[in-house]
This record gives sequence, structure tokens and C-alpha cells, in this order.
Amino acid sequence: MNLAAPTALLALAAALALPACEKKPAPPDSAPKAAPAAALPGDLFITAAPAGPLGVKAAKQAAGPGQKVVMRGRVGGSVEPFVDGRAMFTLMDFALPACSDNPDDACETPWDYCCEKRADITANAATIQVTDASGAPLKVGLKGVSGLAPLSEVVVVGTVAQKDDSGVFVVRAEKMFVGPVVKTAPK
Repeated sequence: MNLAAPTALLALAAALALPACEKKPAPPDSAPKAAPAAALPGDLFITAAPAGPLGVKAAKQAAGPGQKVVMRGRVGGSVEPFVDGRAMFTLMDFALPACSDNPDDACETPWDYCCEKRADITANAATIQVTDASGAPLKVGLKGVSGLAPLSEVVVVGTVAQKDDSGVFVVRAEKMFVGPVVKTAPK
């Protein structure tokens, strides 16, 4: 039996098949590209806390849509208080204790306020947004920006965008101070 002929045929078939297996250049990408993330305003984060901030709950009671508000709280209210890919987060009133305020609580996510009733969380929460000219939240996440993290203390200066009887309170932030507010003693 002559093995040279079948081997030659296999070699010829392989040689002919190689060009078919070669990588061809990929066709141009015709899929639409995602819009780039919107940049945060350069003057959004400030280095000094504004004077006289209200707590979140007091601000909810005092201000209505279209009114300016200065309020102080801390990031929290759920396991993930930041909205992924959007300039939004939940701010909680200091009057409502986070799980970490209880020394006996070993909660792994103390900023979720799981120790509190849902109605109390809603009463003490505000949604903070950084928006574009049309009022839509910017397409950029805030988590980690200028030190924003769960349980961060934040003072927000903004305008109330929405308020209703169900507890919804949305503020469009114009300025934010991240960090503890230093109280000065009267002289």
C-alpha cells in the first residue's frame, strides 16, 4: 500500500484550508457607541461646609418643589445607596441611627439601616441628584468621588425637584461638602 498519495492529498487539503482559517480583518463596527459619561460640574464639591444646614427630615418638612435647601446627612438608606452610572445617592438624617451607631450590632452593611423600620427610613431619606440642564441625572457615578462613600457626612446645597406625600424628596445638588461639619463654640 502506497501511503504517499493519501499523505500528499492530506497535505494539499490542509494547504488549501489554511487560507480559509486565517483571521480576516473584522468588519467595521457598526454598533452604536455608548454616549460618554457626562462630566460633573467642576465647582460641585466645595471645601467649606455651608452655614446652617438643616437635617434631612427638617428640610423635607420645610421646603417644597422649587425651593432652595441646605441640608446635612450621611450617605445610606440601602445596601447600595449610590445609583450605578448615575449622579445620584440617598442621604439620611443623622436623627435616624445607622446600624453602626449601635455598638452591639455587627452588621456588615451598617449604612443600610436594616435595624430601622422602612417607614422611618423613608421619613428620614432624601434622593440627591446632580443633573444636566434638562433635569436628568448625569450619566456618571458618584461613589468614591471626593470621598463620597456609604456613611459619609455630606452637606448639600440645592433645589427641591420633587416632594410628595409618600415620602419622596428629591434635591438637585448644586454644591456639596463631604466631611464632618465642624461646629464652633460661641464666643
